[in-house]
Amino acid sequence: MELKTATRPDFSGPPPTLVKANRFIILDVRTIQEYVGDHVPNAVHIPYDEIQVNIQKIRDWAKPVITYSDDGRRSKMAASTLSMMGVKAIDGGSLAKVKSLFGQAF
Repeated sequence: MELKTATRPDFSGPPPTLVKANRFIILDVRTIQEYVGDHVPNAVHIPYDEIQVNIQKIRDWAKPVITYSDDGRRSKMAASTLSMMGVKAIDGGSLAKVKSLFGQAF
């Protein structure tokens, strides 16, 4: 009898149906210079150090937020900050990772 190894589903991003239904916001938390250089299409730009000032605006979106930054460090901090402030937030990681997950899906 041969044992088969079960493969784990890929949970590295939200299901494609969420992307198509526009049920969340992609939030770029990098500096304006980084954002202008390259960003995910249709991402909202609010630098990490301006999240607290813009928290009501973010809450008013009434959608989960997926954060990203260049290498993922600010993204992780932003997702944590947003979660502590009552916003459903997911750390998307780096720009490259989020682009590979979402690409031109918007």
